[in-house]
Amino acid sequence: MATTDEQSGVRRARALLEVGRWAEAAQVLSAVLDHAPNDAEALCLLATCHDEAGQPDRALDAADRAIAADPQYEWGFRLRAHSLLALKRPKPAEAAARAALALAPWAWQTHATVAEALLARHGTRRIIAARRSADNVLRLAPHEAGAHVLDSVVLIRMADFAAARLACHRALAIDPEHQAALHNLAVIDLARGRVDAAARKFTDALSFAPHDAITGQAQAESARGVLWRLFDVMALAVAAHVLLFNAIDRPLGAWRRPVELAAAALILAGFGWLAARKWTAQPRGIRWRLRADIRKAVVVFGVILIVMTAAGLILSAYAPAARSVLDDLRAWFLFVPFAVLVVRLRNMLLRQIYPTTRRLWFRLWTARGRRRAPDA
Repeated sequence: MATTDEQSGVRRARALLEVGRWAEAAQVLSAVLDHAPNDAEALCLLATCHDEAGQPDRALDAADRAIAADPQYEWGFRLRAHSLLALKRPKPAEAAARAALALAPWAWQTHATVAEALLARHGTRRIIAARRSADNVLRLAPHEAGAHVLDSVVLIRMADFAAARLACHRALAIDPEHQAALHNLAVIDLARGRVDAAARKFTDALSFAPHDAITGQAQAESARGVLWRLFDVMALAVAAHVLLFNAIDRPLGAWRRPVELAAAALILAGFGWLAARKWTAQPRGIRWRLRADIRKAVVVFGVILIVMTAAGLILSAYAPAARSVLDDLRAWFLFVPFAVLVVRLRNMLLRQIYPTTRRLWFRLWTARGRRRAPDA
């Protein structure tokens, strides 16, 4: 039995964890475990500290020690599952999650851990099984924000973005500062190609969990998406300019060059205004992220393509002599951005088609499961 000092240390560690001071909590728990090395609760709390510190290997070691100290303590198995998931070992993670579920089938957290492990293993059958586990979580804990966040994660994997958004809002109605719910709302926007909205939501999520690596990476991706969306606008405007003036070349006659140069100047001025407006409209975190990533290849390539597109626009409007050096430059400055634009437009189209087909696929599987259920 734990002494009063040990119990006090465990309570203090819990309080420190609740306010995000996991490093101090780990120190307190280390002192507790010096006197009670088999305290399963203290070991589980220590595993939680290591998990918060981004040390899944040490978290796994503490979880295994907790299981050895008390094989009937389901929390140890849940923590083992979470650590294995962080170490990209989903199969043993699912086994640990199911062991926790067998020990505490009444606890919503064990069903949630099974769902997370199933999602990590991919495959239609496992996602459907995760859907059933998420339904159990909602049944057992309808007033827990985490239950609705898990629901949104499963729905995102099933490409049911509208339902996932509602699940996130239900979580935020319970806990308005729930970081994972804000993160998932941003993921939904990013999946739908709404990069500006996603960037703002990822920034909001980071304000509640500044050290969350996954949200930080997603914010960086959405920030780069804002830059590339500017390229899309520029390339489409230049493509329209080129097609239009090639179509009305003869009617303009000698007026073609001045009119085309004036139109090009208007496009460049409009793009400059749009870029400035986009920049000032972004949260401070997104502007910081773009400055920090300015030397990364994907950002540099985006900027180079925008400059190439602008140069191609000017050269196209100037209409240099055929087969001259300037004409060759014009061709290259337009060909490369237009080729990239075509690929991006194709990806955008697939991004619209894929969720619809995936959502229908899972609805068919779910309906099939319901038909088989009475015979089971």
